[in-house]
Amino acid sequence: MFYYIIQFFAPLIALLLISIGTSLLGTTLILQLKDINAPTITIGLLTTFFYSGYIIGAFKLEPFIRRVGHIRAYATFAAIIAATSLLHGFYINAEFWLALRLIYGFCSAGLFMVVESWMLNLSSVEIRGRILSLYMVSFYIAQSFGQFLLKVINIELDAEILFPYAIISITAALSVVPLCSTRSSSPQFEEFSVLSIKDMFALSKSAIIGVFVSGLIFGVIYGILPFSIHQFGYTSQQIGIAMGVLILGGALLQYPIGKISDYVSRFTVLNAITILTLLCAIGLHFTIDYNFLTFNLIIFFFGGFSFTIYPIATNLLCDYVDSKDLMAAIAALLIFYSIGAASGPFLGPIFINLFGPDGIFYFFYSSCAILILATFARSFVRKPMPIAEQSEFVLSSRTTPVATELDPRVEEDPESEEDA
Repeated sequence: MFYYIIQFFAPLIALLLISIGTSLLGTTLILQLKDINAPTITIGLLTTFFYSGYIIGAFKLEPFIRRVGHIRAYATFAAIIAATSLLHGFYINAEFWLALRLIYGFCSAGLFMVVESWMLNLSSVEIRGRILSLYMVSFYIAQSFGQFLLKVINIELDAEILFPYAIISITAALSVVPLCSTRSSSPQFEEFSVLSIKDMFALSKSAIIGVFVSGLIFGVIYGILPFSIHQFGYTSQQIGIAMGVLILGGALLQYPIGKISDYVSRFTVLNAITILTLLCAIGLHFTIDYNFLTFNLIIFFFGGFSFTIYPIATNLLCDYVDSKDLMAAIAALLIFYSIGAASGPFLGPIFINLFGPDGIFYFFYSSCAILILATFARSFVRKPMPIAEQSEFVLSSRTTPVATELDPRVEEDPESEEDA
């Protein structure tokens, strides 16, 4: 295990640095847009444009990474992100920032493709779950530290201040150093995949719908849930505690649920955690006005179950593809996840406008119902893959859902052309 940690030390440190800046930038932009009285829809568009860039990156960046290699690709993306981050402070304009967020999302997709494929390709099947758990914990630590850094800076985010954006740019630039100076070898890609998105949708509709619903829920959790909790009278400090507990649950339950899916049909696990997410959403609805301690207990499990929908759905699809097709498969999943994440912040407010503050819970109910109905419909037309034929569970981060090059894999299922 120690040998693998040494091998992955460089990409882990690179991830930590770039994620600190990404977390700090997101909050900084929202605060500054509020300071200039930008419309609420503009703030929502920041998320939409970011994930639109992610989608484009998932479509376009695989050939580039294959051609130039991991380290050069990472250096290219990080340099563009460093420049893009700094440009936010030079010109305070909402339309200009939307264009920058598109570029930022495009390059972010490339960064995480490089880091995740590096770690997953070089790790053995036996320790892959632990390696990816370490990866995910590193990501969440970086996100939390980015928010803490904003408090440490403790400055007014007006148009004359460039300092926060300089810090973000510095973290992006420094993230290149570990990868460019490492002695560890980066992975080598295999042949290109010939699978299209249509082919992968035919392999497992449940997986595709699963990552889409995961995106819907994530988009609302990060974009609207804090605002909705505030509408119920909670203070900013209480909201921070609740969101922290939610993220903690998402981090801590990933590994045990993933291990369960190695011994139980992943389709069954996907269905179970979706139902549990729905039950937790109902619990939140009925306890948000009752008791803050109980609310936090339930939101811990809500985060734990909802955050695992994406990795379980990802591994469900990967059970049916060969190793040479995994990059294309994960890219397709990223696309559908990003569509959901970009749509959630706009669909959520519709429910809130219709039902008031309770509307966010009805949104969660509806999102879970879509996946539950899809998995139940699938169960009538196709039997789950036998446990003995499943590949090892691979833990993937919901904040960076683009893992590539997992091997070895099982032979393609003879039923894989049937409706999933």
